[in-house]
Formats: sequence, C-alpha cells, structure tokens
Amino acid sequence: MHRHAGSKQGPVAARLALQILSDDLPDPGKVEKSIYLNKAERLKSGIVEIRSVPEIMVADQKSKNKISEMIKEASQKLDIGRIAVLERGDDDRATAQAYASFAESSGAAPATEKAYANAIKYYLKAQDSASAAKILTQWNTQFPKSLLARDNLRAVATQLLIEGDFAGSVAFCEKLGRTGHESDAWVTAARIAEGMGEPQRALSLLTAYLNQERSVSNRAVQQLA
Repeated sequence: MHRHAGSKQGPVAARLALQILSDDLPDPGKVEKSIYLNKAERLKSGIVEIRSVPEIMVADQKSKNKISEMIKEASQKLDIGRIAVLERGDDDRATAQAYASFAESSGAAPATEKAYANAIKYYLKAQDSASAAKILTQWNTQFPKSLLARDNLRAVATQLLIEGDFAGSVAFCEKLGRTGHESDAWVTAARIAEGMGEPQRALSLLTAYLNQERSVSNRAVQQLA
C-alpha cells in the first residue's frame, strides 16, 4: 500500500485492506474475549496506518471520501464491540465511559440518546452520580426536548440525594418539574431545600411551580375560548 500510495492503486489497496480487516472482526458475543481483542487491534492498526499515508487521504478527498467513510464505519464498529466486551465484565465505570464516548461520536440521534441512557445507567451502577449528572446535562443540552433524557432526570436526582449531594438533587428535581410539569418533582425539590436550611429557596421553588401551573391553565383557557 505504501509502495503504491501515490498511484491509483493506493486508495484501492487501502479500501480493500479496510474491508478485509473489518469483515474479519467477529461478533464479540460469539468468540472468546482474547480472539476478539486481537482482531480488533489489527483493525485499529490498519486504520492508523491508512491515515498515516497522506497521499491516500488526499486522493480520498478527491473521490467522495470513500475511505474516510469506511474508516468512520469501522471505528463505530470497534466502539460497539468494545462496549459489548465491557458489558461482559464488571467494570461499570469503564462501560459507562465507553457509552459516553460513543454518544459523543455518533451522529444518529436514536443511537446517541440510547448511548447516553446506557452511560447514565452504568455510572449509577458504579455509584458515580457526579459523572451521571454531567452526562445528563450534556444530553439535555444536545437534545433539549428529549423525553428519554427527561425520564433519566428522576434516576439521577434520586441517586444524588442518596449520595448526599442535596444541591444537585434539588437542581435536577427542579429541571424535571420545569420540563416534565411534574408536581412531585417540584415538591421534592422544595422539601430538600427546606431540609438544607434554605426556606427561601424552598419558597421560590414552590412559587415557580404555582406560576408554571397557572401559565398552563391560562393557555388551556385561551385555547378553549
């Protein structure tokens, strides 16, 4: 491949090598871990080698980025395989990190949201609520109207409360109340704030809840008029 890098055969050889290495990567659930990891390392090395040849990558840019697309697909395949291997083990934090990394690199919304949800699940299993909260914030920023993200607010808020992060729990309960219009979340946030010795904060939360409900009622009346 290096020898023919500057010729028309260079990109062809690169695509063929990628295809062979990718096709040779087995389902991680059907082979022993060592076998999968060995073949995954070969594919990774192949990707690195192809990327290191500027003549091939420049030629690829002039021919609809076929090699770049193959590299992207192969890299995602490796990410998914790594997650599958980690899920067979007992390192919940590493599994969560793998899912979070996949969410950041995935372009498809359904896959990204599913990866975020799994990252949170494994961070909570690892009792790392701070990382779960960080991922959830990132998720809400990327998909502010996501119902799946909203569903995860309660789990993170509960874990933060269990671990003694009362301020964090209040923040996520409030967000759940605002986005999901859930009265229980508002009341829980107010009670936690009051327990923290912040009666003004508790009053502010309850006032925000009542204002939100009043606004919803007014809009409903306007729609009926």
